[in-house]
Amino acid sequence: QQECQDVWDETIATCLPCPQQNEKIRFLEPSLEVEMSQEDIQPISKQPQLINFETYPVTIDPKVVPSWIQIMDNSSIYLEPGQLLPFNLTITDAPTTEPGISIGTIIMSIQEEGNYSGCVGRLVTLDVTVTLVPQQGFNRLGSARYLGYTMSVFTLLLTLYAAYWVTAHKRRRIVRTLQPPFLFGISIGV
Repeated sequence: QQECQDVWDETIATCLPCPQQNEKIRFLEPSLEVEMSQEDIQPISKQPQLINFETYPVTIDPKVVPSWIQIMDNSSIYLEPGQLLPFNLTITDAPTTEPGISIGTIIMSIQEEGNYSGCVGRLVTLDVTVTLVPQQGFNRLGSARYLGYTMSVFTLLLTLYAAYWVTAHKRRRIVRTLQPPFLFGISIGV
């Protein structure tokens, strides 16, 4: 028993190796993606599902949780073999005030029960990606809008004057050469 590096099983008087890191205890989706609007940051609740594909029960303990994520029940979670458990968490705040993508990882330790009690070091992780969408930039021109209106009215008046001038001088040689319908077309195009 003193030379056992993993876990000693007294019922069969043997040293059992601890299970290696694998994907048998995991979240169904390895990552969680959330989109938040910079204009209206509200807490968002999610329920990623944790599943135990091992043949023995395990206890899961939260170890590392980003500050902007709150786990509803921060105590140990007991999972029977084959059990699927919704894991309640809330993203309480945006990780940053700047628009963009932030990634955080929830790390939980796995403690084997039954024959493997005492084995530690296995982890289950969930990557949480928060996309902070920037505010919509409505083009608020302010007083520059009135300058645009003024320029539009000026252009319209100049176009009407050009059409009047072509009509008034349609007998001149230069106007006949340039053809009045073409000159009207240019005026309308402006």
